[in-house]
Amino acid sequence: MNTKNIVLEVSGRERILNAAASLFGELGYEKTSIRSISRESGMKPGSIYYFFQSKEEILLEIYASGFSLMTDIVLAAVREVDDPWDQLYSACAAHLEGIFEHRTFIEVTVRELPDRYSEPARSEMKKCRNLYEQIFSKIIDEIPLNHTVDRSTFRLSLLGSLAWTLVWYRPGGRLTPRDTARNMVDLFRKPCSSFGDNSL
Repeated sequence: MNTKNIVLEVSGRERILNAAASLFGELGYEKTSIRSISRESGMKPGSIYYFFQSKEEILLEIYASGFSLMTDIVLAAVREVDDPWDQLYSACAAHLEGIFEHRTFIEVTVRELPDRYSEPARSEMKKCRNLYEQIFSKIIDEIPLNHTVDRSTFRLSLLGSLAWTLVWYRPGGRLTPRDTARNMVDLFRKPCSSFGDNSL
């Protein structure tokens, strides 16, 4: 393959992924057709099948790319932070900033739930989600919590709350994503903190 064809292939693939991510986020996977992706990307339906075997394959690449992007963003944010609570603040702030900076791809990872799909797509999607959530699991495992708090429930509730910001948060409002993340963590921290934690 010559250089010109390589450039065209990368460009075509990216056009398809960007168009599909936008439509999946707006309409959902089920209501998005290959024909609508074709119209949005400006490519013929047959050209899409040159790059991807199916709509599901497009979804899986978007899903994996979204979580890979968020993983890089969050890990970079916590790399130089030592205190577990400060790590959690930084991770959640990076998570929200990443959501709104890269919303087109990230929204698909929130909207499309693995259990709606059959194998092998379900397993691939769960693998992506679990690898990302492990970042938060490791941080929360180091936090001194009230012994009555279930760490798994804490993690899932916090991540669910962060994900829901896609519905109600409006960029440019009174609170920045970083402010919002801190407030949300504090809603969990104040009742969940160990009784000996006087740093609040």
